[in-house]
Amino acid sequence: MKLLLDLQGSQTESRFRGIGRQTRALAHAMIAASRGHDIHLLLNGALTDNLDELLTEFEPLVGLDHLHVFQAGTGVAERDPNNLWRTRAAELLREAFIAELRPDVVHIASLFEGFVDDAVTSIGAFDVPYKTAVTLHDLIPMADPARYLAEERHALYYWRRAQALKRADLLLSVSEYSRQEAHLLAQIPLDRISVISGGVEPKFRHAALSPAEEGALRGRYKLEKPFIFYVGAVDPRKNVELIFDAFARLPAALRASHDLAFAGRLFEEEKGHLRALAARFGVNAKSLVFCDHVPEDDLVRLYGLADLFVFPSKHEGFGLPALEAMACGAPVLASRATSLPEVVGRDDFLFDPLKAGELASLMEPALTDAELRAAMREWGLGRAATLTWARAGARALDAMEDLHARAQAEGRPAVPVRAALRRKPMMAFFSPLPGDHSGIADYSAELLRELARFYEIECIIVDTVLDDDWLKANVVMRDIGWFERNAHLYDRIVYSIGNSHFHQHMLGLIQRYPGIAILHDFFLSDLIDWLSNTGRIPSEEFYRELYRTHGLGALQAERREGRLVAVDRFACNSVVFRNATGVIVHSRYAIDRATEIYGEGIAGMMHEIPHLRALSHDLDRTAARARLGIGEDEFVVCSFGIMTRRKQSRKLLDAWIANYGAGKVPGRLRLVFVGENAAGDYGKDLVAEIARHKGRINVSITGFAPTATYRDYLAAADVAVQLRTGSRGETSGTILDCLAARLPVIINNHGTAAELPDDALVKLPDVFDIADLAREIERFRADAGLRAAQGQRAAAHILAHHHPADVGDAFHEAIETISLEGRGEGERILLRALADFNAPVYPNEFDFRSVANAITSNKGRVGPRQILYDVTVLAEQDAKTGIQRVVRSILARLIESPPPGYVVEPVQIEDHFFRYARVFADKAYNVPAAVLPNAPVEFDKGDIYLAIDWVPDRLPQAEGWLRRFRQAGGKVVIGVHDLLPMQMPQFFPPNMDDQMRRWLEVCLRTADQFLCVSRVVADDVVRYAEALGAGDRHADIEVGYFHNGSDLEASLPTKGLVDGAEKILKALKARRTFLLVGTVEPRKGHQQVLDALDVLWQQGADVGLAIVGKIGWMTTGIAERLNSHPELGKRLFWFQGISDEMLDLVYDASAALVAASAGEGFGLPLIEAARRETPLIVRDIPVFREVAGAHAFYFKAENGQDLAAELQRWLDLAADLVPPSKGMPFLTWSEATDQVIDAVFGRRPYRTVQLRPKA
Repeated sequence: MKLLLDLQGSQTESRFRGIGRQTRALAHAMIAASRGHDIHLLLNGALTDNLDELLTEFEPLVGLDHLHVFQAGTGVAERDPNNLWRTRAAELLREAFIAELRPDVVHIASLFEGFVDDAVTSIGAFDVPYKTAVTLHDLIPMADPARYLAEERHALYYWRRAQALKRADLLLSVSEYSRQEAHLLAQIPLDRISVISGGVEPKFRHAALSPAEEGALRGRYKLEKPFIFYVGAVDPRKNVELIFDAFARLPAALRASHDLAFAGRLFEEEKGHLRALAARFGVNAKSLVFCDHVPEDDLVRLYGLADLFVFPSKHEGFGLPALEAMACGAPVLASRATSLPEVVGRDDFLFDPLKAGELASLMEPALTDAELRAAMREWGLGRAATLTWARAGARALDAMEDLHARAQAEGRPAVPVRAALRRKPMMAFFSPLPGDHSGIADYSAELLRELARFYEIECIIVDTVLDDDWLKANVVMRDIGWFERNAHLYDRIVYSIGNSHFHQHMLGLIQRYPGIAILHDFFLSDLIDWLSNTGRIPSEEFYRELYRTHGLGALQAERREGRLVAVDRFACNSVVFRNATGVIVHSRYAIDRATEIYGEGIAGMMHEIPHLRALSHDLDRTAARARLGIGEDEFVVCSFGIMTRRKQSRKLLDAWIANYGAGKVPGRLRLVFVGENAAGDYGKDLVAEIARHKGRINVSITGFAPTATYRDYLAAADVAVQLRTGSRGETSGTILDCLAARLPVIINNHGTAAELPDDALVKLPDVFDIADLAREIERFRADAGLRAAQGQRAAAHILAHHHPADVGDAFHEAIETISLEGRGEGERILLRALADFNAPVYPNEFDFRSVANAITSNKGRVGPRQILYDVTVLAEQDAKTGIQRVVRSILARLIESPPPGYVVEPVQIEDHFFRYARVFADKAYNVPAAVLPNAPVEFDKGDIYLAIDWVPDRLPQAEGWLRRFRQAGGKVVIGVHDLLPMQMPQFFPPNMDDQMRRWLEVCLRTADQFLCVSRVVADDVVRYAEALGAGDRHADIEVGYFHNGSDLEASLPTKGLVDGAEKILKALKARRTFLLVGTVEPRKGHQQVLDALDVLWQQGADVGLAIVGKIGWMTTGIAERLNSHPELGKRLFWFQGISDEMLDLVYDASAALVAASAGEGFGLPLIEAARRETPLIVRDIPVFREVAGAHAFYFKAENGQDLAAELQRWLDLAADLVPPSKGMPFLTWSEATDQVIDAVFGRRPYRTVQLRPKA
């Protein structure tokens, strides 16, 4: 292993402190125990004060060729903002220099350098093949930023170094405490941190002094009395105030006989502070001795002379002065805080850093009991002997060897041929950021800390007043204009998208600059509604997005139930799924909802990554309760978030009242709703209910809770209750906050929260009883141990599944996977290739259009799968025939309730291909479908073409389109109402049989399925299809059938009555009127029925005949006869083109329906009549038997005389002998549509057309 040790920590101001000594000592130890590794040293040519000294010191150990001095210029110290460019340049120069040395591992002994001098330390300015290890001393400023990072320049410097620390491959921690601190504060995984401990240099050892030497030493530092010694700085964390407080508590004689000696570089202001402390605690100022900076040789002797060394620090990374004092033979007392117990190793020599009395109680015997003092010296010498730099160096080499072995196992060559020096990928990141009042802002700030390990990040912001020092230090901020001018510079574009105005600019940008979307809120309807209502986007855009995402049914629901309902119910997020290269979500719930809308294929572009959340490390329960006025003995339940019906706040209140409203449970109990109350009646009702129980329960509503208040309640709470209903796919960050605060959390099993593991929190059923909630709250109240155990399980879940570093790794993997494989990446490469190659002929417009069409076809479409419903005839002119009624009825039901993952799109044939029939849909359904144009249909695998209508003259024109549709993975379903023109050509115009044959042959070449209106027709189709064959087609065709519905009101019925309707209906009811419904054409038997009625009229029967049907074909004779009939308008009525509303009234006024057709595909009028319990008189043909069964009077008649006899026979039957249509089975159009859906989506087919190629 080639190991490069960066020793700048021994060149800077740190050389005068412990870090400088540790840097050199650890280097010596690793060189001494090199184990055959190739060890090189790196020094900074700009730090010249002791450069020659270091070169001289290390040349005999490693050789001159292993000493490397890099040049990066001067004037790079970060405290001067004018140096910023030079600082960044120096970092690049250093890393480039290191890359040329081709090390396997670089070790940085002191990363936090370069603020006051020209040290240059960085990690990850380039993407390099070597690994980096860093000695971790402490993260004290990170733990207390208010105190140590109040000055902006220093804060920016520190957070840049802290981010570099996160990029390190290995941390060598000087203590277990610092290891855990890095894990909690910087979210660095524990498996990247090894504890090497610190050590003490050999020179720090007990030295016996002659009386003369001791006298000289005491004289130099004015130490006339025995003294209590302290070495180090005197900033607040060092807690030197405790020494004065404890010293003042000692007996007067003991105080008088001892001095307090302070060694270290102290400014006069700091000495003044110590004198003030002495005065405050009544310590004689003459007892204070300031030794100032002490050379190491003298420091060793002073340690040995001290009667007692006291180290009261509240926070240390290691605590080297305590170890040095023990090594030199001083009796040592240290605080029981942070890393110091690891150093001292004995609890009886430790004290609480907040309790001066405890320290005093240890100091007095240590100063008065010589035997105890000797024992303390002996313990210290033995302890120091175990904490050596040789031990630390060996541990450091162990850890770096393991790091190197892992790197080789990952496939990196043991010795790279050449160090590849690459820039990290550039990322543009769109998101609200701290300073914006958005939960996503805080989330993104945390995520960026992790992503910055892998990318150079620039945040694109709008009007954000940034309030985050880490972001200021590590991320460049750009505006949208800059991004649009320079978008080509970015390797990755990421949009962090939510359902609020903070994301308004992203929806337009992602369409022009596709990128990866982190979709925090599955619903974007509120945002798009707000944008369209405020004029930020065209008002029609809401309808476009509603239509694109959810289809015509959603437009219909919006018109029927209102805009607010539509916003609440529909996600409106296709703008993301259509344009993003990939989508990252936080829950399986979001993937499932996307699959419901867009089909199974959408899951391929989605990546589920949990929310990141670090365990809370800074929550102080006692302090928080004091600030909030909550007693230590109170049991506190909190519910966090705005109080709304969706949060079920009232149910929580009711459960609290059920438990504690009667005052029977002892103790002080408090329920706090941490957030704003709901507006409107719901909020008023909550307040009124609380007031009604005033004096018996303690319940409060905080109103808006700033972050500090919110976190205080997290610290103060005993239990959290977070309920939901009506989820729209959002992931609750609040629940994770509660778990991270180690709180027991009660939820109901709803939405994304249902995905949390059962042991991490307590789950009630989705729909729960108040008693169940009350019982769980009381269970936690009664058992503090249960609360603690549940809190630990909560913390374990956060660590295992939401740790920021792990989540950051998952994001990096997903982003890189999407960038390599995501939607649109291949297209971008293709477009660049198309633009780059040369050809002798320049392409023309047709060439460009052809290529564009091919690209569109090849890439597929993102959106719900489509049922392309053919309305060609209906869109051009509603013929108002029975077939048209079927087409309208099924279309209406499909639009209203499409199959999961599908939307229904009416389409029409135009010039050999299909267009969307949106203008038709707009008019027919009174929905704003025309916000999208009648564009050519885009299709993809899984789409379905469904032709319920019969378009014999137009479908052959679209045969080529249908073939391409099937080849792309679409399914062609052709509805068949009958084959009568082929079966009974005598009843149809000339050539109609040929037209139907040609139509059927096209269908046989293009269809995957025939969907017939009856079993009889299905049998006919199989027979004729197998007779005709299908050329060279090999695939069989499924054949299914359904029955028509009969509820006119569900078929988008037309409205309006004919002139004189009331008089006409009265005439129909005045006698027993027979009704014929259907187009007037020879097959329907109108001539025969009229012949029969003429016979009955001649015989004196007072009966009527009502004919409802437009004139059809081959009707010259019957039309003239009807129009000139003497009974016309008296007992004979012919209604042409009447509305469904009028038809309904005619049915009700008639005595019986006569169905005299020689052939039918179904016989819809039979069903319509039976729904009104109108008796049925029908010709005895197979399809009528299928439809009506025993519920009709059947006749066989060759002529009018025969039919007249049959009608008279029916008239002569007693009422109870007439076959009743009541009870006849029939379907609603909704049920009929369900049959259609069942047949199309995989129900076993009724029959199969077995096709064989023609010889």
